[in-house]
Amino acid sequence: MQNATPTPHTWQEFIYLALVAILGYGVSFIPALFRKKQSEAETDKTRAETRSIDLQTTLHAGDMMIDLIKSAAQATLDVERLKKEKEFWQARAETLIAEKKIIELELDEMIRIGKPKGQE
Repeated sequence: MQNATPTPHTWQEFIYLALVAILGYGVSFIPALFRKKQSEAETDKTRAETRSIDLQTTLHAGDMMIDLIKSAAQATLDVERLKKEKEFWQARAETLIAEKKIIELELDEMIRIGKPKGQE
């Protein structure tokens, strides 16, 4: 039975394995060196497609920002409207409380004086 060792034991084995590795890499890399470059038209087409994708992404992001700004503006308008409604109802409540106090004072005076309800 033969003993298979993954590591070289001598310098000769190391150099042999290094040469085999370099040649193996070179054989796989050589076709890439001789591969035909893209034509100018193909390069321009690729650039145009890349630019188109970039523009679409930018436009989509811009649309999202516009929607966000519209939502923020609508929320601001709603807040202002609700503030005005709150102020109106607070003023209305204060007015009714003041009227209630005035009516209570008039009723207390009428009771003290002893006037009948229908006469003033």
